[in-house]
Amino acid sequence: LYWWGGCPLGEGRGRLDRLVTGTWEPTVARARALLLTAELALGQGDVQAAVRLLSEGERLAGRLGDPVALAAAAMARGWAALCAGDAAGTAAALGEGRAMLDRAPGSDLELRLLLMVVVVAAAVGDREQVSACRQRIRVVTGGGSGWQAVRWGFSVAAAVVCEAAAAATSGHAGRPGSE
Repeated sequence: LYWWGGCPLGEGRGRLDRLVTGTWEPTVARARALLLTAELALGQGDVQAAVRLLSEGERLAGRLGDPVALAAAAMARGWAALCAGDAAGTAAALGEGRAMLDRAPGSDLELRLLLMVVVVAAAVGDREQVSACRQRIRVVTGGGSGWQAVRWGFSVAAAVVCEAAAAATSGHAGRPGSE
């Protein structure tokens, strides 16, 4: 969550771009870095780069069989579908991501994925999904200071989704957080 709330997206993406450009070994770390870079590109509205990074990262994750990287790929696909206004594609991809994380309990990606699921579920009025996600988030964080951090994350994620929806509705080409 640091790159989303702690600094400009451009800084995080620039650092990750340099990392994935200079690393050619087929490793889990490379797959995860490619997928995170794809997410940041989506946050900046650079869909073309995001699709390229997502495709490469997902291919590598599949080849390596890493459930966390595969879940990250599904989450990035969900984000791309959300940006395109594809609610069904978003729900399907996020569902895939949650299923992959069942094979990798305790991943920090679970909180990021749950944040996205709950915001999307809230946006479409799926109260049952919102409740299920909130309960799972409380379990994962233990309801303590982690829960407080996730509540902050809810507000950041909700703001990003609302800004993206407003930009799509108004026809503006820019995306939120593109600094």
